[in-house]
Amino acid sequence: MLTTSVSRRGALGVLGLGSAAFLAACSSSNSNGNGGDSGTSASSTSTRSDYSGEAKIDKFDTSAGTYEPATRETPAKNVPKPIKPENMNENSVAGLYSSIAFIGAALQYALQTGDMSLINESAMSDEDKETTLSSSLFTAIQNEKNWLADPKLVMNFVDAQPKEENGTYTWPVNVSMSQGEYAVHDGEAVDLPEDRRKYTQKINFTGKYDNNKWSVGGFYGTGGSDSSASHDTQDS
Repeated sequence: MLTTSVSRRGALGVLGLGSAAFLAACSSSNSNGNGGDSGTSASSTSTRSDYSGEAKIDKFDTSAGTYEPATRETPAKNVPKPIKPENMNENSVAGLYSSIAFIGAALQYALQTGDMSLINESAMSDEDKETTLSSSLFTAIQNEKNWLADPKLVMNFVDAQPKEENGTYTWPVNVSMSQGEYAVHDGEAVDLPEDRRKYTQKINFTGKYDNNKWSVGGFYGTGGSDSSASHDTQDS
């Protein structure tokens, strides 16, 4: 059963804020409108000196068929499935970048499909995985009667390169999550207020390389760095 509470720790993250908006919409009145479009982009993750800008990955599995955006009546269908970058487990800045980019892609896929498997396969730290998978938002969208109109999670790297100290890398990233014009709860579409459709938060991701793979933390302020969140109005 859905609850309108969001844990204090979960609320530190942009996903926690999204949970609050979705759950608030669940108790609102019904309304009508058009479904939003949704898509995924790709870009090279090859080694380079400047990684600032939007995080993207190259490859997606599109074998499910032609992508169909969500509507008020049906969730999105045949969502392209992100494929892990080949260099994700490299002990390099490129490997860390790909690890963070794949986390973003895994979260995007989960928001559209309710499938959490890629989050489990990502480099997200065990602690942050537990918080994410138990959040009200992700618990809700695993139910096929609940979905968001046009969820998009975008990560923009602030700095060209991470900072390293004693084997720990810190990389500030602006994370934006938009949900679209409405949410569907138990098959009923509910409009979302404009000032609750998009959230942006600066997150200081931390990366440590161990056992031939990266572990990335900090999504919920667990990396020991300050994070701030703001509500943005989504343009129509």
